[in-house]
Amino acid sequence: MINDTQLKRREYDKVYNMTRDVENPLVTVIITCYNYGNYVKEAIDSVLQQTYKNINLLIINDGSTDNSLQVINKYRREERVKIVSRKNRGIVYTRNEGLDLANGEYICFLDADDFFNGDYIEKMVAVAEEYSSDVVYPNWCVFGDEEYKKEFSEFSLQRLITQEIHCTSESLIRRLSIEGHKFESEKIAEDWDFFLGMALSDKKFNLAKDCYINYRVRKHTRATASPYWDNMYYFVEILEKWSKKYPDKIRPLDLPVHAGRIRDKHIASQDSIIRYKEKLIEDQDKLIVRLDGDLRNKKNEIKNITNSKSYRLSRVLAYPVVVSRKLKSKINNVLRRHREDKQIAKEYGVQMNWIGMGASGSNNVTFAVVVHLFYFDNWPLFNKKLKLLEKNSFDLFITMPRQNEEFAEIIKRDYPEVKIIYSPNRGRDILPFLMVAKVLYENGYKTVLKFHSKKSTHWDGGQSWLEGMLSQIIPNNKRTLKQILNTVSKENFGVLGPADVYYPLTINFPANGKHMTNIISNIKSRRVARRVLQEDRKKYGFFGGTMFWISLDSIQELFRYSSASYFEPEAGQIDGTFAHALERLFCVIPEIEAKDIYESTGDKVVKRTYASNNIPSWSEDHDK
Repeated sequence: MINDTQLKRREYDKVYNMTRDVENPLVTVIITCYNYGNYVKEAIDSVLQQTYKNINLLIINDGSTDNSLQVINKYRREERVKIVSRKNRGIVYTRNEGLDLANGEYICFLDADDFFNGDYIEKMVAVAEEYSSDVVYPNWCVFGDEEYKKEFSEFSLQRLITQEIHCTSESLIRRLSIEGHKFESEKIAEDWDFFLGMALSDKKFNLAKDCYINYRVRKHTRATASPYWDNMYYFVEILEKWSKKYPDKIRPLDLPVHAGRIRDKHIASQDSIIRYKEKLIEDQDKLIVRLDGDLRNKKNEIKNITNSKSYRLSRVLAYPVVVSRKLKSKINNVLRRHREDKQIAKEYGVQMNWIGMGASGSNNVTFAVVVHLFYFDNWPLFNKKLKLLEKNSFDLFITMPRQNEEFAEIIKRDYPEVKIIYSPNRGRDILPFLMVAKVLYENGYKTVLKFHSKKSTHWDGGQSWLEGMLSQIIPNNKRTLKQILNTVSKENFGVLGPADVYYPLTINFPANGKHMTNIISNIKSRRVARRVLQEDRKKYGFFGGTMFWISLDSIQELFRYSSASYFEPEAGQIDGTFAHALERLFCVIPEIEAKDIYESTGDKVVKRTYASNNIPSWSEDHDK
């Protein structure tokens, strides 16, 4: 049986098919401007330079008091541009005015401080036409005071309600599907309110996966200037309004708690509880950020939070609700991580009795060798290779699991001064290396030769792969070995690794990108992470297998990650773990610092560019 909504849709489709320009439906872009004189030219130009040409542009100057109108008036002679200028009425009135004046089959707003990529409208229209969409929403490319990309999932009403997806005003809207919907929320979130109303009335939404709106984030805007709790209250107020109109789709008792975005969903009926719970979550987020940095302060930080006024009030007002339980769970997780870190750090620390010896254990020592000896059956091979290095030219440090302790005496026969550190099986060869390298750096060592015996057990060539890398970084060819030793002592030296395994950063990037983004954002900035991992990803490479000569100064920023809690428990991982992300960054971080990268074939040493086209046959997840 056909319901009223389906009948209305059939009538709409009939009118739509009779009036539309099939090949090039007209799109009206509406730029709303209030005191954006510094940005509006970029917004206007981004519309006029679209690859999709059937566009008209409506610019509404909402009573600007800066130079916005002077900038806008320079476009009055443009045939596709219409300008409206009047006294200030506010964003809601201005958006509704744009809806009334638009004559395109599609409507797309553009805030005057944002801008489109050249093919933005073309991509959006293509999605709308393919899926007969009423609304097409983009992903975000955030810039300004913050920089990151935000990619959303496919549409569902629940995701829109909980703000897991965001439909900005820059979404493409089929004009005939608006059917009386207006912008209403004067205080905040008028876009969310508008699109939520359309979604609740069964309009069809689709995501333009390959399309990004360049969304500027600035301090002291309308959204950020309102008091924190007031913003949260307005979100709840909007949901309460729609829950009364559509009680079958938004149950009043399921209203989420908001503060800029949804953090959690639980029953909330009293304003005081909502506000104190939200403050509690804010305190919790600050706690987690602070705790991740310094083990020594973890207990004190937890004590400070649990003694805070908001926490104590929340226990009185909202203890039974989900958010309190989740906070307790997070604090317990932090304490667990703290205990785990402390225990593993202790296992390493008590063995490092060589702290303070410096790099001058011998006047001839020029570098350190750090070996992770997980499989002892490789020791004869390693010993043979170490013999090729000049005697007394290096200090040797070996990390290995406690179950290999019986072999320690065998190692000491040839290397009486070796320092052996028994390491838990956590973080593959990466965590043991970081634990040792951090102390080496603090004690004056400049260069480290790193190799290990953790084989690639997920494929048959694992052992030969390991031996091939080793033969290139410690070659039998004495001339090449001397060339390596000269290279690693150069002033701008970064990394030298095996030529066969220098891969492009795009290899398995989808599996490792999240960890790499977080790490680079923390030690550098979000801007650098975006440039390296999004814009210039194909310009960087790394040595697979983590066997290399490396300058400790070039990677000293990574030593902050020498804590076990960053690394997943060992479970036969193939790729995508925290350790695999660091494997790439041992090379990428020096590249960001413009250090020199070298590769050795075993017969010669070559300084190379950062980019690589060496895509291995085993790579099943190459980001092209």
